[in-house]
Amino acid sequence: MPGCQGGGDATREIEGSPGLAAIADLAPQSLRVHPLTRVEGGPDGRPRLACHIELADRFGHSGKWPLELIIELQGSGEGSRDSAGFKRFSKDLISADDNAASYDWVTRTYVVLLDELPKGAKLSVRASARVPWPDGSVRVLSGNGDVVALAR
Repeated sequence: MPGCQGGGDATREIEGSPGLAAIADLAPQSLRVHPLTRVEGGPDGRPRLACHIELADRFGHSGKWPLELIIELQGSGEGSRDSAGFKRFSKDLISADDNAASYDWVTRTYVVLLDELPKGAKLSVRASARVPWPDGSVRVLSGNGDVVALAR
Protein backbone atom coordinates (compact mmCIF):
# COMPACT_ATOMS: atom_id res chain seq x y z
CA MET A 1 0.00 0.00 0.00
CA PRO A 2 1.51 3.36 -1.00
CA GLY A 3 1.83 6.25 1.44
CA CYS A 4 3.16 6.60 4.94
CA GLN A 5 3.16 3.56 7.15
CA GLY A 6 3.33 3.54 10.93
CA GLY A 7 5.71 1.52 13.00
CA GLY A 8 9.31 1.83 13.93
CA ASP A 9 10.89 3.89 16.67
CA ALA A 10 9.32 7.35 16.64
CA THR A 11 11.80 8.60 19.24
CA ARG A 12 14.99 7.85 17.33
CA GLU A 13 17.15 10.73 16.17
CA ILE A 14 16.99 11.40 12.45
CA GLU A 15 20.35 11.17 10.72
CA GLY A 16 21.67 14.60 9.78
CA SER A 17 19.06 16.28 11.98
CA PRO A 18 19.69 20.03 12.32
CA GLY A 19 18.73 19.85 16.02
CA LEU A 20 18.19 23.00 18.05
CA ALA A 21 18.89 25.38 15.16
CA ALA A 22 15.84 24.14 13.24
CA ILE A 23 13.65 24.30 16.34
CA ALA A 24 14.79 27.87 17.07
CA ASP A 25 13.81 28.88 13.52
CA LEU A 26 10.24 27.80 14.31
CA ALA A 27 10.14 29.32 17.79
CA PRO A 28 7.98 32.44 18.16
CA GLN A 29 9.73 35.70 17.33
CA SER A 30 6.77 38.03 17.82
CA LEU A 31 3.49 38.33 19.69
CA ARG A 32 0.52 40.48 18.85
CA VAL A 33 -2.89 41.17 20.28
CA HIS A 34 -4.93 40.01 17.30
CA PRO A 35 -7.64 42.30 15.83
CA LEU A 36 -10.26 39.63 16.70
CA THR A 37 -9.93 40.78 20.33
CA ARG A 38 -13.32 42.12 21.35
CA VAL A 39 -15.78 42.74 24.16
CA GLU A 40 -18.63 40.23 24.23
CA GLY A 41 -21.38 39.24 26.62
CA GLY A 42 -20.39 36.68 29.23
CA PRO A 43 -22.65 33.90 30.50
CA ASP A 44 -23.94 36.22 33.24
CA GLY A 45 -24.71 39.00 30.74
CA ARG A 46 -21.85 41.22 31.91
CA PRO A 47 -19.19 42.24 29.40
CA ARG A 48 -16.01 40.22 29.11
CA LEU A 49 -12.99 40.51 26.86
CA ALA A 50 -12.24 37.75 24.37
CA CYS A 51 -8.53 38.41 23.97
CA HIS A 52 -6.88 36.75 20.95
CA ILE A 53 -3.08 36.44 21.10
CA GLU A 54 -1.05 35.42 18.06
CA LEU A 55 2.53 34.13 18.02
CA ALA A 56 4.58 34.19 14.82
CA ASP A 57 7.92 32.60 13.91
CA ARG A 58 10.68 34.28 11.93
CA PHE A 59 8.84 33.45 8.69
CA GLY A 60 5.71 35.25 9.89
CA HIS A 61 3.78 31.99 10.30
CA SER A 62 1.50 31.79 13.31
CA GLY A 63 1.60 28.80 15.59
CA LYS A 64 1.72 27.33 19.07
CA TRP A 65 4.45 27.27 21.68
CA PRO A 66 4.57 26.70 25.45
CA LEU A 67 4.43 30.05 27.24
CA GLU A 68 3.38 32.05 30.28
CA LEU A 69 1.01 34.76 29.07
CA ILE A 70 0.39 38.11 30.79
CA ILE A 71 -2.41 40.42 29.67
CA GLU A 72 -2.72 43.97 30.98
CA LEU A 73 -5.84 46.07 30.54
CA GLN A 74 -5.91 49.82 31.12
CA GLY A 75 -9.27 51.56 31.19
CA SER A 76 -9.64 55.09 29.91
CA GLY A 77 -12.34 57.62 30.59
CA GLU A 78 -14.49 58.06 33.69
CA GLY A 79 -13.32 56.10 36.76
CA SER A 80 -10.12 54.83 35.18
CA ARG A 81 -7.52 56.95 36.97
CA ASP A 82 -7.21 54.76 40.08
CA SER A 83 -6.22 51.11 40.53
CA ALA A 84 -9.73 50.06 39.47
CA GLY A 85 -8.78 51.25 35.97
CA PHE A 86 -5.96 48.70 35.61
CA LYS A 87 -6.09 44.89 35.61
CA ARG A 88 -3.38 42.30 35.07
CA PHE A 89 -4.11 38.67 34.21
CA SER A 90 -1.71 35.76 33.81
CA LYS A 91 -2.25 32.39 32.20
CA ASP A 92 0.19 29.49 32.34
CA LEU A 93 0.22 27.72 28.97
CA ILE A 94 3.38 25.68 29.52
CA SER A 95 1.64 22.30 29.81
CA ALA A 96 0.52 20.74 26.53
CA ASP A 97 -3.05 20.21 27.82
CA ASP A 98 -3.54 23.82 28.98
CA ASN A 99 -1.89 25.14 25.82
CA ALA A 100 -4.10 23.08 23.52
CA ALA A 101 -7.28 24.01 25.46
CA SER A 102 -6.60 27.75 24.94
CA TYR A 103 -5.61 27.52 21.27
CA ASP A 104 -8.17 28.14 18.53
CA TRP A 105 -6.96 26.23 15.49
CA VAL A 106 -9.31 28.14 13.15
CA THR A 107 -7.92 31.62 13.97
CA ARG A 108 -4.48 30.23 14.97
CA THR A 109 -4.58 32.34 18.12
CA TYR A 110 -4.74 31.72 21.84
CA VAL A 111 -8.11 32.86 23.21
CA VAL A 112 -8.23 34.10 26.80
CA LEU A 113 -11.61 35.14 28.23
CA LEU A 114 -11.33 37.89 30.84
CA ASP A 115 -14.34 38.62 33.05
CA GLU A 116 -13.10 41.22 35.53
CA LEU A 117 -12.67 44.27 33.33
CA PRO A 118 -11.25 47.54 34.65
CA LYS A 119 -13.36 50.67 34.90
CA GLY A 120 -13.45 52.98 31.89
CA ALA A 121 -15.30 53.42 28.62
CA LYS A 122 -12.43 51.98 26.57
CA LEU A 123 -9.71 49.41 27.19
CA SER A 124 -6.13 49.46 26.07
CA VAL A 125 -4.79 45.90 25.75
CA ARG A 126 -1.15 44.88 26.18
CA ALA A 127 0.17 41.33 26.20
CA SER A 128 3.53 39.80 26.94
CA ALA A 129 4.77 36.24 27.21
CA ARG A 130 7.65 34.45 28.83
CA VAL A 131 8.70 31.92 26.20
CA PRO A 132 11.00 28.97 26.97
CA TRP A 133 13.63 28.80 24.22
CA PRO A 134 15.19 25.61 22.80
CA ASP A 135 18.60 26.48 24.31
CA GLY A 136 17.09 26.58 27.83
CA SER A 137 16.81 30.37 28.10
CA VAL A 138 13.57 32.32 28.44
CA ARG A 139 12.64 35.17 26.09
CA VAL A 140 10.02 37.84 26.59
CA LEU A 141 7.77 38.84 23.69
CA SER A 142 5.25 41.68 23.89
CA GLY A 143 2.64 43.44 21.80
CA ASN A 144 -0.08 46.07 22.06
CA GLY A 145 -3.60 45.86 20.74
CA ASP A 146 -6.08 48.41 19.53
CA VAL A 147 -8.26 50.25 22.02
CA VAL A 148 -11.44 48.27 22.58
CA ALA A 149 -14.69 50.11 23.38
CA LEU A 150 -16.86 48.70 26.13
CA ALA A 151 -20.50 48.37 25.20
CA ARG A 152 -22.82 50.32 27.47
